[in-house]
Amino acid sequence: MYNENYVQGKVIAITGAGGGIGLQTAKDLAELGAKVVIGDVNEEGAAKGVEEIKAAGGEASWIRCDVTDYESCAAMAKFVVDTYGRIDVLIPVAGIMPCGDFDRYNIKKWTLALDINLKGQVQIIHACLPYMLKQGGKMPQVVGVSAYSALRIATGFAIYGASKAGLKMFYDDLRPEYAGRVKFTLVYPGTVAETGLKKGAGISEDDQACGAIGKFINDPNFTNTVDVDTLDQPLNEAKPELISNAICYVINQPEGAFITDIMPSFSNDPVKY
Repeated sequence: MYNENYVQGKVIAITGAGGGIGLQTAKDLAELGAKVVIGDVNEEGAAKGVEEIKAAGGEASWIRCDVTDYESCAAMAKFVVDTYGRIDVLIPVAGIMPCGDFDRYNIKKWTLALDINLKGQVQIIHACLPYMLKQGGKMPQVVGVSAYSALRIATGFAIYGASKAGLKMFYDDLRPEYAGRVKFTLVYPGTVAETGLKKGAGISEDDQACGAIGKFINDPNFTNTVDVDTLDQPLNEAKPELISNAICYVINQPEGAFITDIMPSFSNDPVKY
């Protein structure tokens, strides 16, 4: 995949890696020789992911991590350092995507999205940064996952978009604050079917939410009973591997270089940006 492997031997912590983009990223980085720590509230998914990585010859561990709980984030940071001695790269992936008219849902649904998508990254970065700053050696790196919704207005995605747009300002401000000490990169994935749009994933809770998703992907006929693999539009092309490849590319850079932002998309993306 690469002429040089700058990932080999790095200790990489990933939240939200019990499935989807996070798990695929963990597998790909382990294949490149990284020591991976998976953090997720999905303990079954995290444990299974570690088993799969080890079965493929990689090195990995897992810990339960709830990014809405700062003590849980601090415990994950300590676990990584206790297990491997350092944190070379932190990849906050954990996120949810509620959608629908703002007034239709209980405020707890919306605030949970803010707690996980925005506050969750703030907390895990805050918990890991002290270790990363004092450990010495090569410059550490944070590679966060935002979304195209941070940059594009879409009806029904006000809170999701706000949570992801907040990350942009957060990372933009952190770069100069920690210039020369920590690299900060933000990834803006497009629509990734296997992380929430597939049949039964629970993201589209009612017809109104389905309508919001339909507008976003330019398919007014989208419903929660439709498997995206059967749609005429090529949403099934947007696999977690696409986003993982971008994350691996960002990390696999020489010491003196880093990428500030990257927007992985796929051919014939039905969403217009």
